Amino acid sequence: MTSKFYKSYTIAFKFRALKFLETSNITKTAEKYSIDRKLVRRWRDQKQRLAIERRDFFIKTVLDTKK
Repeated sequence: MTSKFYKSYTIAFKFRALKFLETSNITKTAEKYSIDRKLVRRWRDQKQRLAIERRDFFIKTVLDTKK
């Protein structure tokens, strides 16, 4: 039986790809970042939720360093 390999991407990486997507298209973005086109579409559709996660992570990091 073959095990599946899953790759995870940081929020920063996702936003770099989404920033590039603003001036390009899904196919070119996927090629530039060596990711599947489905991921680019999914991240584009989840952009608002990703922004909230990024903000929450930043706030948590800042609060943890002030302890």
